[in-house]
Amino acid sequence: MIELLRFDVERVIATGRIRRRFSRDPRGARYEVVGITTDEREVVHNDVCVKLKTMRNHKSTYNYGKCHVCGEQMEERRIKQDFWLKGKLIVIESVPAGVCPQCGEKIVKADVGRHLASLL
Repeated sequence: MIELLRFDVERVIATGRIRRRFSRDPRGARYEVVGITTDEREVVHNDVCVKLKTMRNHKSTYNYGKCHVCGEQMEERRIKQDFWLKGKLIVIESVPAGVCPQCGEKIVKADVGRHLASLL
């Protein structure tokens, strides 16, 4: 058995590909993911549970200002925000956020952050 660090597992999930889907799991949809670790090993991770939530009903128009990293004007976009909670990956879709078009920095307003916390 190969010992993996958390960032290895996160990289495999983020950059890998889904090889198989297990649909009869009572915990929800589970996937077998194949990907490469930071030290270039190919790894199969077969217990990826994903729970999707959405914020589609949250309306927003907000001036996020300038990026604190590079100074470019932030643009409002809908993003997918992922969280690790008790070893499970939770992805919330359609989160309103300010995204820097140059460096990719992302920020959310305080009320959106509170709403995200209530979903979890």
